[in-house]
Amino acid sequence: MQDRTILFPLLTFALWLVVQPVGKISAFILTAAAVVLSTMLVAFDVKRYVQLTAALKEFYATSSHIEQQATILPLEFGKGLDEQRRDLNLKYDPFIHAAGLISIERSLVDLNDYEAESRNFPLVYKAALDPSEIIGEGHEYAFPPVAHIGQYYRTTGRTVDYVLLWGVDEENSRAHAAQDIFQELAANYLLIYSAPHSPLQLYRRRQKADQVEAAIVPGPMAGPRHNR
Repeated sequence: MQDRTILFPLLTFALWLVVQPVGKISAFILTAAAVVLSTMLVAFDVKRYVQLTAALKEFYATSSHIEQQATILPLEFGKGLDEQRRDLNLKYDPFIHAAGLISIERSLVDLNDYEAESRNFPLVYKAALDPSEIIGEGHEYAFPPVAHIGQYYRTTGRTVDYVLLWGVDEENSRAHAAQDIFQELAANYLLIYSAPHSPLQLYRRRQKADQVEAAIVPGPMAGPRHNR
């Protein structure tokens, strides 16, 4: 909220400035200074934009592995990029709601939609099906998230078809809540996609045939993926 409110005095100053009686030379100097300052600000962030664009492309590539009209639970374990691209100076998190665009493209039900959870927007979850209350038990998923995935089916009879993990690393994967998620994924889900250069993993709920196979050959344990 603080980052948004700082725009108001800047816009007010800009409006005040344009109505001031200044000469042509002063106007030229102010215009040139504004152009130079804007160019410097853009140039300062170009490298960051390039890195984020590449990571977001890998994020959105996940959509080709997801069936339409399914349910998806995006869980973010940490802000930023992977070890090769990590940017700890980010004041915003471009990935925290990025799954919403995948949901629109594939007509998915996003079970971690902050707008529907907050009830401050036209779109809200039905009380009996609210995943923030059932999966998150009334708490924000946080970093790392606390999510009881199987509880959603036991409570509502509705399945969580896909689980998307972002930002899993060695440190945040040791948390007790994270271990609970990994154990449930290993038992009931299949890893179907891992982004080649970003900390993204996509899991699909096991079908009956998968469950029989898993009972014979244990599937791989979910957790952080190391890029080589």
